[in-house]
Amino acid sequence: MVNFNRYDSRISEAKRVATQGQGPDRGWSDDDRLGAAEIHDIARQTLKRLPVDWKLGPAALPRLMRRMQARRYAPGEVVLASQDQADCFGIIVRGRVAVRVEQSGVRRWVTILLPGGVVGGLIPTGLSSPQATWQAVTRCEVRFLHRADLEAVRAEWRREQQAARLRQLTRIGAVLLVAMLAAILALSVPSARQAIALAPMSIGQWCDIQGSNRCAELAWRVAANLAPTDPNPLLALGVHYVEEGDLITAEQLFEKARSLKPDSPEVHNNLGRIYAQRGEYDRAISAFRQAMALEPGSAIIRYNLALSLQAIQAYEEALDHYEAALALEGPRPQTLMNMAIAYSEMGQMGKAAEMAREALLADSALAPAHTVLGAAALQAGRADEALSRLQQAVALDAEYVPAFFYLGLAYKSLGRFTEAIAAFEQALAKADSEMMRARIRTQLNELYDMEAPGGVP
Repeated sequence: MVNFNRYDSRISEAKRVATQGQGPDRGWSDDDRLGAAEIHDIARQTLKRLPVDWKLGPAALPRLMRRMQARRYAPGEVVLASQDQADCFGIIVRGRVAVRVEQSGVRRWVTILLPGGVVGGLIPTGLSSPQATWQAVTRCEVRFLHRADLEAVRAEWRREQQAARLRQLTRIGAVLLVAMLAAILALSVPSARQAIALAPMSIGQWCDIQGSNRCAELAWRVAANLAPTDPNPLLALGVHYVEEGDLITAEQLFEKARSLKPDSPEVHNNLGRIYAQRGEYDRAISAFRQAMALEPGSAIIRYNLALSLQAIQAYEEALDHYEAALALEGPRPQTLMNMAIAYSEMGQMGKAAEMAREALLADSALAPAHTVLGAAALQAGRADEALSRLQQAVALDAEYVPAFFYLGLAYKSLGRFTEAIAAFEQALAKADSEMMRARIRTQLNELYDMEAPGGVP
């Protein structure tokens, strides 16, 4: 602090005004001294105005209070010079302090602070200014807190906060460690492992619904590892690989599931699907029959069995199972459509057309159903009606070979041979059955012969 040996005459005047009527200055007066509780309350309220980067919380207040240093000043002595104010603040505990501001070489007195007033610029006040100087009017006592004290308390508080966080993390780590040990012990019990595997199974199902195949695959693999004796994750993975076109991996998973649960209808049904996709219809029918024996009320199993029976031209039995599937699950457009195709292949075109119309009532975009109706109209001699139906069929499904085949027949019956050849050639390019290719070649050869020199126009 800076001490003046010479006092400004206006300080003396300020002192005279402040002490007027009080008699001579006899020293300290206990009547205007702040009590400990008052000092504490003023300090608490003042510290609330600290800038944000200094905020320490209520717990730091006792420490700051212990660091406050009391200073005493004689009348006229500078309590705080302008160059020192930024590094501290003080609370007037006793006496009076005048605030002087000097601007452009002119000094003026702003106010006189009584006990409880705050001096300094570390905490913003209405009186803090780069040009302000605080001087004692009477003998006074001020308790100061310096920037270094704040920094020390802040550093100490931060260390304690870090230690507290470390203790908390240690406790959390201990809890997690105990939980991990408990999980490891639990995982040695098969029932516990299976229970834990329910979580990744559910996650996999959710991912599958959302269309995230990779997420579903990973979740089901985790479930399979957690519960190696549970066939359900293997079944889910197998279906996933069937949809991905990896029939080898899918079959391996289904076989493993069958070894775990030989009486599972889902296992036999999924194995039957793989055999059918390979064209191994006898094996597929056997697998579907096993699945049906285990779960006779499943419409899906009966539908799959009917498809394989239809593929080997066992139409009567296939239609029986289609009928049973419809009774179990209600009308399905695909089932009705397959029944229409079966009746058509049996030569029962009236019944085929009836089934096709029922299928189209449920789904008007079924190209095979339109094809059946076109074939029925063609057999009945209604070539124009047939042509309209078959054109609609190829517009709905440009890969459906029978639609192009019957379209060729319709054009042929109408004498539009060039268009008939084009339709048959498209059918031949798309056909994957040797039997169908043979039928198409027969029609094409006949049309080629007709177009050859000397052929029948």
